[in-house]
Amino acid sequence: MAFIEHELKFLLTEDRFAEVRERAKALFPEASCEVVTQVNHYYDTPDYALHKQGITLRIREKDGRLHGEIKRHNFGKSHDSREEQFEADGLPAKLVVDGVEAASLGTLETVRESLILPTYRLDFDVSTYWGRRDYELEIEFQESALPEVLAIVSRLGLEDAGKMPGKYSRFLAAREFFLKTR
Repeated sequence: MAFIEHELKFLLTEDRFAEVRERAKALFPEASCEVVTQVNHYYDTPDYALHKQGITLRIREKDGRLHGEIKRHNFGKSHDSREEQFEADGLPAKLVVDGVEAASLGTLETVRESLILPTYRLDFDVSTYWGRRDYELEIEFQESALPEVLAIVSRLGLEDAGKMPGKYSRFLAAREFFLKTR
């Protein structure tokens, strides 16, 4: 199964994250709320060949189930990516995508609190990886909702994220730092 994902991302300090989350809850009392923990097991080559091609390869654990995902970034517009999902019967030592053999690089755990509305969702993510913790707001939306989403960004007092590094890029930077300092 493949689909196009439209999203904006905002990396925030812990205090700003809490402030924006509370403001969003006040702005959207009608939103349904969902809290989940998901663990991403990332795969790539030692020189990050997939990442250099704009590809994230992961096995995601969520609700006690595993599934694989190939995410191709910047598919079309700047806020878009193409996601393909595949079945995963465990955590393999290696995976192959586009003829590239990739090995497990480690895990990133996210506690996600989502405010869900009809044409978009606000995902407040606290992620832990390589001894670090970060705070991110992801707004996933239907393409037709972009003008409304940009208005929400303004109401929440945020700047458009543009090309902010995603979780996988931050994970790799932290991994490199860890490997160089151990």
